[in-house]
Amino acid sequence: MKIIFLIDAYFSKRDYDRFGLNTLLKNNIEVYCWDLYKLRHNALSNNGIEKDVFSGKIKYRVFENFDELSKSYGLADAFLIDQRSGIYKEHTTCWFQERGAIIIKLDQGLIPSSSQFLSMFDYLIILRNKLLNNGLKKTLTDVVRYIVNRFIIDSSSKDCYDIKVCSGSFSKCSDGKFEIRSHALDYDIFLQNCTERENHNQIVFLDSAMTGHPDDQKFSNPPACTEDVYYPLIRSFFDKVESQTGLSVIVSIHPRLVINDDVISNYGNREIVIGESFELIKGAKLILAHNSTAINFAVLQGVPLIIFTTNQIERKFYFFMESVSKILKIPRININNSYDNLDFFEIAQRPLSQYNKFVEKIIKVPGSPVQNSTEILIKGLKKYV
Repeated sequence: MKIIFLIDAYFSKRDYDRFGLNTLLKNNIEVYCWDLYKLRHNALSNNGIEKDVFSGKIKYRVFENFDELSKSYGLADAFLIDQRSGIYKEHTTCWFQERGAIIIKLDQGLIPSSSQFLSMFDYLIILRNKLLNNGLKKTLTDVVRYIVNRFIIDSSSKDCYDIKVCSGSFSKCSDGKFEIRSHALDYDIFLQNCTERENHNQIVFLDSAMTGHPDDQKFSNPPACTEDVYYPLIRSFFDKVESQTGLSVIVSIHPRLVINDDVISNYGNREIVIGESFELIKGAKLILAHNSTAINFAVLQGVPLIIFTTNQIERKFYFFMESVSKILKIPRININNSYDNLDFFEIAQRPLSQYNKFVEKIIKVPGSPVQNSTEILIKGLKKYV
């Protein structure tokens, strides 16, 4: 059995672990990684592999041009997982399927906006935000592109698959495709560490790299927030939360950032931890977050949660922020406005009643296997074969 991962932007040690590549190899599955970073419509200057992530265990190949890709062999009867982020007019999953590959669509990264639908009011707010962020010309270009992709181009010609790996209830198969019922990849981490919670007197902030996300830097996109606006707001908010609760805020920094003196200073010399979000959340009294996917861990472990935002965050991530509020049935705190009279402990308790529904919609449906997702995948592929 052979599995090919298509990438073109980034594949980290975290991805290596999340996709269970060691488990695939231990089960005598050949694992290939085909890197198409040079073939993107906006080609990148370097490849997407984090240094030494494969250590020779994976058969890694960089394609120099589309002719080389067209002449490549080994697609027949190979399972293929497309993790590319770029746009490809011709070389879609359908192109690989026509050449014999069996396409696996992973639907295990659901986020709250996956389970929500845009209202006319949402469209108007998003349009206004795009105008404020990008100006008239780029906004019109984006609107035309959206209309063409959504209503003119047949979406079925762009996204073909044979197998769908589903997670929460919003993840459904269609057209009689082969279904493997699994769960969100975060649930694997929960299964490995689902011992009884030990509460600690700490508040954890789940950093989302709002002022310089690595993907924004790689793709030359402007950050969601500017440092001169974001960090003063953050420090003042944390000061207020700490004063009212008597607890210290620990920053769980985005896993792809680097902790340095500037970062520490930006957060008011608070403790900053990297790569331990699950452990920090597990022992926290309260979680503060914007749109981090690590919210899944707070939900799975029943930790009280506050969602907060800023004007700049709303302008770039309105729909995601609104979706979090809707699925948890809570208002979000905009720290550009006054929050002097808020009871943070009381607010953090409000989403708890919706956690079970969040799990069912986004993470795992009742009755699905309580097992590592890679093991579920392997079992499903053997059944498919």
